[in-house]
Amino acid sequence: MESILHSRSEHVTPDRLQALLAMLSQLSRYSAASALALVLDFTVYLVLTTGDMKPVFAGVLGYGAGLALHFLLSSKFVFGATPANKAQTRLFGEFALSGLAGIARDVCLCRSPFHPRRLAGGALRGNRRARLKRQ
Repeated sequence: MESILHSRSEHVTPDRLQALLAMLSQLSRYSAASALALVLDFTVYLVLTTGDMKPVFAGVLGYGAGLALHFLLSSKFVFGATPANKAQTRLFGEFALSGLAGIARDVCLCRSPFHPRRLAGGALRGNRRARLKRQ
């Protein structure tokens, strides 16, 4: 076991260590941006579905708001637009296109019989029926 650890530690150079620390720093900033975007996405979704909007539309609007926030945070604090040598509008277009898969996923989940609101609604209806039978 010691020989494996020893042989691996020989390959760690100051340059590799510095690159690893830079990558970990970027990963932590990306994770924070993702978490904030998720909070916005879910908050918009909950507010809109509470207001009786269909879950599919609320999911799309929430995802769009989260996507926009994630782009702004990522381009400003995580990656920066300059290293990519691309215009800001092109970067947003690519970012938004990659988000279409997420929107399609949300639409499929909202129509699923396993959607949390449907499961909770079924449980609530079952409880209401049981109360009515007892009366």
